[in-house]
This record gives sequence, structure tokens and C-alpha cells, in this order.
Amino acid sequence: MTAPESLQKLLPLLFMMIGPIKLIPAFAMLSGQLDAPLRRQLALRSAMFAMLAATLAMLVGFPILSGWGASPAALAAAAGLLLLLASLPQALGGAQAGPPPSPTNEQQVKAMAVAPLAFPLILPPYAVGLLVLFAAYEPTVNMKLSVIGAVFVLMLLNFAAMIYARQLLGWIGVTTFQVLGAVFGVLQIALAIEMILWAVAAAFSAAPPVTT
Repeated sequence: MTAPESLQKLLPLLFMMIGPIKLIPAFAMLSGQLDAPLRRQLALRSAMFAMLAATLAMLVGFPILSGWGASPAALAAAAGLLLLLASLPQALGGAQAGPPPSPTNEQQVKAMAVAPLAFPLILPPYAVGLLVLFAAYEPTVNMKLSVIGAVFVLMLLNFAAMIYARQLLGWIGVTTFQVLGAVFGVLQIALAIEMILWAVAAAFSAAPPVTT
């Protein structure tokens, strides 16, 4: 697979994992008691933190992984397992924990911008794993910069979606987002299984032959 083809496959996955579909309802609940300035501050900080983490994952994630002696196949298996565990409750409609209380002051906004908003709502661990995995197989600077640029565009989209989350929920409806979330959940389960199967196949193909 050529680099442009792999990038074309990555972009829809990034939109599914770190795009605004699942973020809009969550942000609307988290920011329910905030006035407009604090909502903008919360949205901006969380998008910036997530962007910084994604950039670090692309630039230094794989060297750190290699230094620990872990293989790309192990990373793919870990990311796939995390994605599977995160997607199953959404796809099955299971009970999920309610959102934390909405922040009421600037100090709480700063804390919530990091967790749970930037991590794991905007940038979940399996998305970090996917970015590191892509950097492992497409190590050129141009490809990394292309992905970082795509993530930046997604973060701008996320920022706008958070700013207008209440309006979007009113126009589109909560039910529509729930349906989209269920569809994305099923797609993510399929992707998780594919990642795990690929990791197992890669591990077996890399294993030394058994001699007698």
C-alpha cells in the first residue's frame, strides 16, 4: 500500500475516533451550567491539549515504543483491545456512567479541559495507539506532518462543534446523535477486531521457525 493510500484510509478512522459526533452531546452535558466565555475557554483548552498530545504521539510515540522493545503488532493489539472495550457498551446500548458535574468556575474548567474532555473524550487511548502505529509504518516527515495537519483540522472542527453544541443538539436532535453513535460503535468494533487479527497474524509471521 502506498503512502497516499494509507493516509486516505487513516483519515476516515480519525474522524470516527476523534471527530465531533460523539463529542457534541458530551460537551453539551459537561458545559451545561457554564456561561458563554467559560464554554469557549473549556472548548479551546481541551482542543489544544488534545492537539498537543496527538502531535507528541506522532513525533515521539514510536521511538519510545521501540526503546521499550514493544513491536507495532503489540501496539495494534493493545489499541484494538481498548477500542473493542470502549465500543461494546455503546453498540449494545448498555448502561454508562453519567457525566461528571459541570464545572462552575475557571479553576474547574482548567481541570476538566484535560480530563475527561481532552482525555479520553476527544483523544481516547486507542486513537493515540492508531497515530503511533501509523507513524511506525509511515515514518517520513511529510507523512507525519500530513497527519498532524489533518488532526489540526479535526480539532478546529471539534472546537466549533463544542462552541455550538447546544444549537446543534437542538437542530439535529439527540436521537440522531444516538443513532450515529450506535453506528460508529458497530464500525469501531469491526475495526478493533481487524486490528487484533492483524496483530496476531503479524506476530505469527514474525515468529522464528520451530526447529527440531
